Amino acid sequence: MATFPSVLGQKKDLSLNDSSQSNNRTLEDVVITANKIAQKQNSTGKVITVINQEQLIANAGRTVAQILNEQVGLSLPGSLSNAGTVPSIYMRGASSGRTLILIDGNPVGDPSMISNEFDLNLVPLDQIERIEILKGSQSTLYGSDAIGGVINIITKKSSATHWSGGASTGSYGTQKWNIQHHNNWGKLNLNAGIDQQTATGFSSATDIKNTGKFDPDGYENKSWFVKLQYDIKPSLQATLFTRKTAYTAAIDYGAFMDDKDDHFKNATQLTGTEIKYQKNKTKVQFQYQMSTQDRSYKNDSVDKTYTIYEDNQYAGKSHFADLLVAQQIHPNIQWIVGSDFRYGSYHQTYISWSQWGPYNDQFKDTFQFQNALYSSLLLNDSKNKWLLEIGGRFNKQSRYGNNQTFTVSPSYKINSEWRILANISSGFKAPSLYQLSYNEKLLPEKSVNADMGIE
Repeated sequence: MATFPSVLGQKKDLSLNDSSQSNNRTLEDVVITANKIAQKQNSTGKVITVINQEQLIANAGRTVAQILNEQVGLSLPGSLSNAGTVPSIYMRGASSGRTLILIDGNPVGDPSMISNEFDLNLVPLDQIERIEILKGSQSTLYGSDAIGGVINIITKKSSATHWSGGASTGSYGTQKWNIQHHNNWGKLNLNAGIDQQTATGFSSATDIKNTGKFDPDGYENKSWFVKLQYDIKPSLQATLFTRKTAYTAAIDYGAFMDDKDDHFKNATQLTGTEIKYQKNKTKVQFQYQMSTQDRSYKNDSVDKTYTIYEDNQYAGKSHFADLLVAQQIHPNIQWIVGSDFRYGSYHQTYISWSQWGPYNDQFKDTFQFQNALYSSLLLNDSKNKWLLEIGGRFNKQSRYGNNQTFTVSPSYKINSEWRILANISSGFKAPSLYQLSYNEKLLPEKSVNADMGIE
C-alpha cells in the first residue's frame, strides 16, 4: 500500500536523545556494527548508539546530518546550513575525516577529498532503516579512519511485497518525494526505489550592504537504488546491489560575495555483492563494493574581475573487499578472524580563463592500496555477567608500510538494566592521496582511546 503524507512548513524539533524506550529494550536491540556480526547490544562492551526506524520517521523533515548532529559526542558543522552544504563530521573531538562512514557495512569515502571524507548529502533519509554509531577508536575491525568512531548507515530491506512512498513540502521551496517497491518471488527478494529533493534555498552569503540582489542558492538531489537477494539455501544468501545519488548545488563566491553562476556537483555510485553463510556455530561473510565519486566546481560568472571561467573536475574510484569468519569455539568463546583489502585512486583536471588567457592543468592519476588481517576474541562467563573482547589488526599499506592496532573491551552486567563498560583501543588514519601528493613520506596518524562508564 502506498502512502503519501504531506508535511507543510518547518518540522518541530524532536530530540533523539529523549527516547521513550526502556533501557531493557535498548540493551536488547540487535546490532551488527560492534563486531561485524549480528548480536544483542548487551552482549558487547563497546559504546554504541542505535537510531531506529521509529526515530527516523519522527524526524522525517530533517537530513541525515541534522539527525547525527543531535547525538552525544557528535558535532556536524554545516548540518543546519543551506541545502547542499557539505557538513563536516566531528566525533569525540576527532576532526573531519577521522570518523569512518559505512553504508551497509561497507566503508565509503571520496579519495579525491583532502581527508577522504564522505558527503552525507549522498544518502537520502528515506532509504535508511537505522543508524548505528560506534564510538571510540575502532581500527582493529574497521581499519583506517576509525579514530573517532564508526557510523554505520543501514539501508531498508524487506521480504514482504508492498509499495511505499511519500511526498512533502516545506520552507525555502523545499519539495521531496520518494517511491519504493519491495517484492518477493520465493527465494528471490527485490528492493528498489527512487528519491528526489529540490529546494529554492537562500543565499549563503551575507548581504552586508543590503543591496537585495543576492540570489538564493538552489539545490537538486536525485537518487535511486536496486537490491536483489537470493536465498540459495537456508544457510546461504547472496545479495547484489547498486545505488546512485547525484546532486547540484548553487554556491556563493565568499561569505559576503554573491555569485550567479557558481555551481557544485557531486555524485557517487556504489555497486557490490554480499555473501553470507551460517550453519551451526559457524558464520562466514564476504563483502565487495566498488564505488565511484565525481565532483565538479564550475563558475561561469561574467561579473568576476580576474578569472571569468573555472571548471574543476575530480574523479575518484574505490574498491573494498572483506572476508570474515566467526566461529563459536566454546560455549563461552567466539573467535572472529578476517581480512580486508582497500584500493583508492583519483584524477583531477582544472581549466580556467582569465585576463591572462586560458590555463589547463591535469593532476596525474594516483592510487594507493592496503590489505590487513584482523582477529577478535569474545569471551563471557557462564552467567553472561562478565564480557571481554580482545583483538588486533596487522595492516600493510602500499605507501608507508606496516602498522598495528589493538582493542581491549571488558564489561560487567550488574542486573537486567545496568552494566559497567570499559574500553581501551587504538586507531589510525592512513594519509590521503591528496596529502601524499605533497609529501610521499607521510606516516599514518595514530590514536589511543580509553573510556569507562555505566549504561
